[in-house]
Amino acid sequence: MYNRFEEIERSFAIGNTPLDQLAAPGSGNQLFVKLEYANHTGSHYDRVYLHLLRQLEEGGKIIPGVTTLVETTSGNAGASCAFMARQLGYDCLIFVPENLPERRKDLIRRYGAKLRETAGEQYIQGSAAAMRQFLKDTSGEKVDGVRKYYSPNHSQVEASCEAMTALASEALSQAEGAFDCFIGAAGNGTTLKGIGRVLKSANQALHVIAFDPAESPVAYCLKYGQEVAEPFHQHGMYGAGAWGVTFPHLEEAVSQLVEEVRLVEDVQWQKAQQELLLLGYAVGPTSAASYFLACQYCETRSDKRVFIVFYDQSDRY
Repeated sequence: MYNRFEEIERSFAIGNTPLDQLAAPGSGNQLFVKLEYANHTGSHYDRVYLHLLRQLEEGGKIIPGVTTLVETTSGNAGASCAFMARQLGYDCLIFVPENLPERRKDLIRRYGAKLRETAGEQYIQGSAAAMRQFLKDTSGEKVDGVRKYYSPNHSQVEASCEAMTALASEALSQAEGAFDCFIGAAGNGTTLKGIGRVLKSANQALHVIAFDPAESPVAYCLKYGQEVAEPFHQHGMYGAGAWGVTFPHLEEAVSQLVEEVRLVEDVQWQKAQQELLLLGYAVGPTSAASYFLACQYCETRSDKRVFIVFYDQSDRY
């Protein structure tokens, strides 16, 4: 007999995503790609919210039919949160920047969530601030001692990193061995930390490369001791380069796991995106940037096993 969470995981095919191998430059290099867009709502965040909401529900923090889940997102997390909320019997309210692509907003709405839009020029900083104020204003609203409005706060909690354990373990099994290099979007640090530490346990010599959009080098500034001057310029790599918000997992990953942080220009990931389209992969900006850097890394190396993630597809941009 499956419980509610196991039934969702089973019925909507969450996790156990394919691992493909792409041609890599250099001599004897192997490039492995985990297709996380194969999850039900189209990103790795399905894994995160399935794990996170299970923990919260089992801990008595949220109650179906009572609690309204509240989150902030630049897109993928909001879609997954909204989908899981509907499946599990929760209302859902998502705070987003107003200049988020309409496709992303529409996807979140289709899964049943309500949107609160904040000033676009403040990006995630503005949405996060608005969400915190909303939660403060509604903190006294409780049912049977449980808050009516509760934020899973996915970018701040350890459970989000824990959810990446399965992704990394699957990849190691599918590839039949450890990797020499992992390249990932810095973002809020949860995938970087969650995946990186599992891959590192399989190979202590793992080389971890994180990347930021060149227009918003948040992790770059953290890594190399530069002052994070804000606001940065707008860029097309949604889900990365979120200035003005403290991400503890990003700070930990950059200080303890990441060997180097590279910057990617929009024109670079856009070119890689077109190359991938010819190979049959219609991926989003961070996925294309991962591929661009993987090829760049392989050009000057030989006999390396490189791992990247295709986080989502281009149809939501």
